[in-house]
Amino acid sequence: MSFGNTFAKTIEKIIEPNVEKPILEQKEQQLIERYVEKNLTGEERIKEPMDPECEVSLVIPAYGEREYFLTSLESLAEQKDVKPNQFEVIFVVNNPSPDKSIAKEPHESREQYKRKKEHFHKALVENQETLEIINLINGGSPKADLSNKEKTIVDKIIISGIKVRAIDKASQGRTLPQEKANVGGARNRGVAEAVARFYELKKNGIVAQSDADTRFTDDYITSLIETFKERPKLIGLAGKIQFENNDPNDHLFYRVAVFDEMVYCYNNLIELYLTNEDDGGKPAFNSINFSGANMASRAYEAAIVDGVPEVSGGEDPQFGFRLAEIGEVDHVPTVKTFPADRFSARTDVDAGHGQKKFGYTDSYEKLGTIMVESLDYLRFSGEMRERLEILFKEKAITEKEIKKAYEYKGNCIISDAQVISLAEKFKQTTDMVELLNDFEVIEIKLAIRNKLEELFPKITIEKAIDDEIKLYCQDDVLKAKYELELARAIEEDNGWVERRSGFVNDYLDKVYSETDPIGAERAKKLCQESMLAVGFNQEEAADFENGGVNFRSLLAIIQSTKDKEEAKERIFEKYQPLLVYARDDVTKMRFIQVSALTKVATGKQ
Repeated sequence: MSFGNTFAKTIEKIIEPNVEKPILEQKEQQLIERYVEKNLTGEERIKEPMDPECEVSLVIPAYGEREYFLTSLESLAEQKDVKPNQFEVIFVVNNPSPDKSIAKEPHESREQYKRKKEHFHKALVENQETLEIINLINGGSPKADLSNKEKTIVDKIIISGIKVRAIDKASQGRTLPQEKANVGGARNRGVAEAVARFYELKKNGIVAQSDADTRFTDDYITSLIETFKERPKLIGLAGKIQFENNDPNDHLFYRVAVFDEMVYCYNNLIELYLTNEDDGGKPAFNSINFSGANMASRAYEAAIVDGVPEVSGGEDPQFGFRLAEIGEVDHVPTVKTFPADRFSARTDVDAGHGQKKFGYTDSYEKLGTIMVESLDYLRFSGEMRERLEILFKEKAITEKEIKKAYEYKGNCIISDAQVISLAEKFKQTTDMVELLNDFEVIEIKLAIRNKLEELFPKITIEKAIDDEIKLYCQDDVLKAKYELELARAIEEDNGWVERRSGFVNDYLDKVYSETDPIGAERAKKLCQESMLAVGFNQEEAADFENGGVNFRSLLAIIQSTKDKEEAKERIFEKYQPLLVYARDDVTKMRFIQVSALTKVATGKQ
């Protein structure tokens, strides 16, 4: 069904002429109408109408996610204290256009390009299977080959009665236009669908967004409903995410996860320092960082800000920034999800958690560490970006102003030709997101980045954190607080290492005391007994298991080794970052140091 006239009639019903106080102001109505018509005119709509009781429409893009999406749906089928007609799930199954996916981008390395192509060709098959499985859930005939485990999950989903819809942007002739055929485009297509469905019910419902590799807590939907009900001024939220380790690799994966956290803390502390250095302004930590793995908004407001930016990465924080400009947004930790902590080439190489994992791994395998931008690099690039944003808002873009914005020690760091090109591009658009995703602008950004790396060479993450600690500890009061917090954190980690090591030893003793080979159920029971024996409470045990140290992974190691000593050696090797003391591991010590500094600097200790 095409949207066009249907939408106009729906709007007439929403804003009835005889109603004393309209639901929407005329300007808001026009913005919403323009958004939905722009994104849904000529599009094939979901045929099944939204249930009148629906309060949440969950939009999930899926690009080569056959391996993961059923796990997401299984957790949604297990929602508590909510009826299945109170929410729906919309999968936007999408392929990028072949030209975009097969072409090598200027900023991609040979290895990154290879990964992108491999994922694209894999997704061509998996997307069709995903659509077939969703069709099966909705009563269609089975076409895709399902494993016994998948059949069990599908049956569970069907019995639960939850509403699962699909928007096919993967089949031939149905893909999004090339410039929109990316994760942002897929999200925005689903959001537009959800907005329109709520309009047809005259309801400003909740449009949630997540990823196809994400598991949801059993109170996820009720937490969303209660949060927006209790906070009527709230228009958007970023929920809590906790990555689950689903990767079978050895301790390298855990090492990369530690690097990821270190870089996150380092960058935020630098941003906080630079913010306070500039004008004593409020800390950058007060900003709300939206993640596609767990974010939500009211439907009308999502449309008013023109939805999700249609870009190949970074669309989620940009969506949060758009919402923050018109209303209240917040971080709500009670709305919690568990994305898979994995390597993935789904997004642009400069965006996405999975892509960062690849980058950190490549660096670690070559250098034994990872490289990051220095304070001087981040300070200059931040000032440069801020100057350009001001010029853009004030519409004061001239070649002279651009040269001044890119000036370092009296010289412009880009060529005259690039200055002229940027000036023309700035004049042609009023949308900063559109500008930053222009092909020529991307090439200029790459040239700027290369020049900045010449001027300010990257440093190791360990040196970066050492420099950061020295910077902050110039303040004697903060230094004293930091040293106390660091001592506390090291003591706490030592206790964790002792308990984890004790758990492994106790579990192996129990397993190898069994007279018969053990199966999964027995392994799980023994695992739980060992966790209790060393003093894990229920929440700590769950966090430990979500980190990958669960009975399944341990049992797999035990079954592949010849005796207890070999199994113990393999387990300690695989989970080395979790079982080593900070005093014996430089990287772990730096992680504890930067975490302690973060707590002190943000007043959270």
